[in-house]
Amino acid sequence: MSFAPDNGNTAFALAADFINHTSRHLFLTGKAGTGKTTFLKYIKEKTTKKAVVAAPTGVAAINAGGVTLHSLFQLPFGPYLPVPQQGFTTTIATDPNSLMKQVRLNGSKRQVLQELELLIIDEVSMLRCDMLDAIDKILRSVRRNYQEAFGGVQVLFIGDLYQLPPVVQGEEWELLQTCYSGPFFFQSKVIQEAPPLYIELKKIYRQNEQHFIDILNRVRNNLVNDNDLITLNARHISHLAETHPENTITLTTHNRKADALNSAGLEKLEGPLYTFNGVIAKEFNENALPTELTLRLKIGAQVMFIKNDTGDERRYYNGKLAVVTKITPEEILVLPDGDTVPLKLEKETWKNIRYNYNKEKEGLEEEELGSFTQYPIRLAWAVTIHKSQGLTFEKAVIDAGQAFAPGQVYVALSRCTSLNGIILLSKIHLNAIATDPQVIAFSANESDLDTLPNLLEVEKKRFDRIRIINLFDWQPLVVGFEEFSKEIASIRLLQTKTVVDLEVDKLFEKVLEQKQVADKFILQLKSLITEEGDVLDKELLPKRLSNGINWFLKTLYEDIIKPLHQEARLLEKKARVKLAVKLIIEMEDACWEKTNQLQNADFPDYGHTALGILYSKTAFEAVTVKKSGKVPKGSSQKETLEMFKAGNSVAAIAETRGLTQGTIHGHLAQFVLTGAIEAKELLPESRINEIAIVIKEIGIAASSTLFKERLGVGYSFDEIRIVLNELKFFQREKALTNS
Repeated sequence: MSFAPDNGNTAFALAADFINHTSRHLFLTGKAGTGKTTFLKYIKEKTTKKAVVAAPTGVAAINAGGVTLHSLFQLPFGPYLPVPQQGFTTTIATDPNSLMKQVRLNGSKRQVLQELELLIIDEVSMLRCDMLDAIDKILRSVRRNYQEAFGGVQVLFIGDLYQLPPVVQGEEWELLQTCYSGPFFFQSKVIQEAPPLYIELKKIYRQNEQHFIDILNRVRNNLVNDNDLITLNARHISHLAETHPENTITLTTHNRKADALNSAGLEKLEGPLYTFNGVIAKEFNENALPTELTLRLKIGAQVMFIKNDTGDERRYYNGKLAVVTKITPEEILVLPDGDTVPLKLEKETWKNIRYNYNKEKEGLEEEELGSFTQYPIRLAWAVTIHKSQGLTFEKAVIDAGQAFAPGQVYVALSRCTSLNGIILLSKIHLNAIATDPQVIAFSANESDLDTLPNLLEVEKKRFDRIRIINLFDWQPLVVGFEEFSKEIASIRLLQTKTVVDLEVDKLFEKVLEQKQVADKFILQLKSLITEEGDVLDKELLPKRLSNGINWFLKTLYEDIIKPLHQEARLLEKKARVKLAVKLIIEMEDACWEKTNQLQNADFPDYGHTALGILYSKTAFEAVTVKKSGKVPKGSSQKETLEMFKAGNSVAAIAETRGLTQGTIHGHLAQFVLTGAIEAKELLPESRINEIAIVIKEIGIAASSTLFKERLGVGYSFDEIRIVLNELKFFQREKALTNS
């Protein structure tokens, strides 16, 4: 499903621009029904940054398509005190000295945090201040960036502080109040150090009655007047009919009341009871299930959809009511409210994921740990106000007489699309409408939309400056080599004779020399670009960038990558050195990643466009294959090359190996990039010339899609890639000759 912003929603567009093109932290808020969830999904789908979605609770994480903050950061349960404590002996809390001792991050989780560029925290209203400070401490430590908030990671906070607040137990607050003025995320130390930009989505998609919207705004801001209470309490019915109003849901304050109403509603229906068991596969926390593990239904039962319809017809949405019209052991039909044609339910699957770092793709990807499959409905004569957050109802009975948390009355009222759709079981009194004054005070930080376009341009330039400086930051490689050196040294201590001949110390010296050059080069760049991102010498900067990138590419390749690669190939033939080979390959991969960052760096505003692939790991390994004539076992691309060199056609190779011809073309295109294969071995020269003309006209750094659009349907992406790779090979050879 693809998400597109409302073109008329300025706040939405500006917020997306700040996330995608700057490094500013952002708090995105908005009243109920303004599109916060849509924004999250849009950013998740569209951003090019390495992003992770997380939330304070399991249910919120599943609904957001992410993970819990506790899982991502391995947060200890209990309060965190951000100031070191003297004689600190409590077992229920941690401080900066004890936090990192308790956090157990494996290599995979640690790498995700090291590579992370954007952390998206949904339902931030429920996030306690101390937990955010603990996250800040962990990120700074893991990323070895102690100077910047969150270790240099951009954070997008999403939520409505006027809804449900963080939960803080009495004994926890006794400890926390020594460090914090309140429990909200914005009262954390890190937010005081690095305040986020505050953008509120104003356009309301849920309600369209201005009078009702105005009342909701006053409820939200503790500004309710007597006329508002009279208007709201006119919806009060002292004695509701024994029969539950049709197509209406009751919003109540406690789980036990909602469960009792749903059980009573089901009990009143005649006919057999059907049960449908959900399926939990592998790892899925039962406390985070979006609906019941075992659904109990009868014909006539009122149910609520708990997912949006992703089909073309969009017949239902999260929170839409329906009535069960037919049940068999294999089938459930429901009639959505307002429809005339029953709908056959299909089971849905919710995933429990974790994030991993993919070295080959140089990005973060989701790994499915488990799943839960069930029909996307739940009994809906009643639901708690807490669980109704984010849902929309046309008709609702509100039982908020025992509202126990600030914001519950507002959440309940704002679920409804109109005032006429509300029935109050008890009158709303002024003392039940309690918005925390700290929240109201923080809301004064909201940004003026009229000033944001200018700020956006400034922040974009600052972001580009940061990206350029970080491009030449050699510290991560130095740290990596330090750890690598220690690991290799420990392996050597266990050897009776020296098997690993790699001169790690000399390589480390080379990396340190490169860092010294990089540090000086960064100073040169800073003298050419102000902190605001303005260029002081527009002629000199592009030259410096191009020359610098080429120098670092060459030295990294010649002085570090080659020796590492050669040693790994030699050790592969020896016994009992698997760990050493693994470590060397990992270090080589880290160098290749830096290489790719350098050659893919694109700063058009500073007169520098990406160089394209001058150095490629695949190409480098292919050259080794060409020289040796051997294909290492297990390498899919190299096996394709060997078969092709033996005279097999693309179709024959694909059939023999059980792969598609497109995959085989992809393998061979990589070897065109190395010169191991010429394009004319795969395509007629006339075809090559036609494609090459278009590529040269548009520019070699452009996307294949642009080339395809110009060439038309008669040319395939495989053909374009083959010719493009040969042109890149010629470009690389020319660059090496001139360097």
